[in-house]
Amino acid sequence: MFDSLGETSDKAVEKAQHYIETTKAYYRLKAFQQVSTIIGVMGKAMVIGGMAFIGFLFLAIAAAIGLGRLFDSIALGSLTVGIIFLILGYIAYKKRGLIDTQVIKQMSPKFFESK
Repeated sequence: MFDSLGETSDKAVEKAQHYIETTKAYYRLKAFQQVSTIIGVMGKAMVIGGMAFIGFLFLAIAAAIGLGRLFDSIALGSLTVGIIFLILGYIAYKKRGLIDTQVIKQMSPKFFESK
């Protein structure tokens, strides 16, 4: 009877150790997935954001030159473009909560998927 009890407890310990090792491996894999997703998203955001920034920069310069010719003053054209960007920045600042909500909605399925 004691031998049977000893074997059962040995099997229980063995299964518990296997469970702990498997759980540890799962969490390491899950952490790797999350980190690679974050790095991938940040990398894409940097590349796309950088290209968009350069595009907006050239558009802003072209708009400033165009408005400068329209107003017969490059300084006035540049000032107008600057004011437009300040207004857009203010609107984005006021809507920052909405932006955060949209980011969370987009990212949450990737982080909290049930498998």
